[in-house]
Amino acid sequence: MWNFLETFKVQDIPSILVNLACNFTRLVLIFIVFWIAYSGVKFFLARDNPVVYGEAKKSLFWSIVGMILVFGVYTVIVSIANFLGYSNLSFVPLVCS
Repeated sequence: MWNFLETFKVQDIPSILVNLACNFTRLVLIFIVFWIAYSGVKFFLARDNPVVYGEAKKSLFWSIVGMILVFGVYTVIVSIANFLGYSNLSFVPLVCS
């Protein structure tokens, strides 16, 4: 029977955090790509309606802000792990090991 506490070491924490951040970033990026596409469709369907155009503009703005925040958090986590000596890091391309 596999026991997590028997094989866990404190030195594994940066590796676990980097892998969690990497997989979370991948998932969120997929969501953001679809949300930006949805915002583009809203722009297309807005035509001359200023209310719908404003909603589409706000939606696109916040999806870009969210993408920047996700990449920022990922960069901070990977930078801290690099500082602590974890050497198996990937900024670009986003490869989760």
